[in-house]
Amino acid sequence: SHSPGDLMLWLPREEVLIAGDVVYSDRMPSTNAGDLRQWIETLAQIKQLQPRVVIPGHGAVTDVSGIDRLHALLRELWRAVEAGIDEGLSDFEMLPRVGEALAQFRPYYPGLDDKLRRDLSHVYLQVEAAVFE
Repeated sequence: SHSPGDLMLWLPREEVLIAGDVVYSDRMPSTNAGDLRQWIETLAQIKQLQPRVVIPGHGAVTDVSGIDRLHALLRELWRAVEAGIDEGLSDFEMLPRVGEALAQFRPYYPGLDDKLRRDLSHVYLQVEAAVFE
């Protein structure tokens, strides 16, 4: 997901998920070393646990709503890049459109625009490769 070797700990009696870098709250996640499609799938799976407390790798302690928000962000990132590829845009050409598509998440994820500029090329390559699978 976020990086090779991600590790999480689920405490079912306490309903606590120690999520490590699989969950970020209050900070835009770095996607440059991750497998975005796997990350999206992982978030969908851990949402089903319905944790009462989520301890993220970065940001404030949250609950399942923090997972929902991050899941929505990463899905929208994938969709926006996919739409740009479908239109024949390169990564730098689609950057403004992807930024617009993610605008609703800016209040929740400081650093979104900086991380997007840095990481978009990696996401682009993953989405492009998925087209050929």
